[in-house]
Amino acid sequence: MSKIIGQKEYEKFKSGLLLSYLEAILAQCFVCNGQESSAADCQAQGTCPLYQFQPYNPNKKKSAKRTPLKLSEKEKAEWGQRMKAGRQRKKESIA
Repeated sequence: MSKIIGQKEYEKFKSGLLLSYLEAILAQCFVCNGQESSAADCQAQGTCPLYQFQPYNPNKKKSAKRTPLKLSEKEKAEWGQRMKAGRQRKKESIA
């Protein structure tokens, strides 16, 4: 028998392990749906703050894709210098 979405995360929580944000959301959906198959929209729209993240939400909004930065060659060189200096400071602080 296959596990229901959120069941594995709920069992992880019950065993005392820490959950990620996504795992916590899935575990809560599992509990809220009565620990039964939740392969359909749970109808909690408007009453559950986690509804927007619900795995079967048909109205789930896709995140917008980021547009890449358009940097001039001069800006790229400046960023490169800053990154190099930051890495160097990090190495020095560790040593």
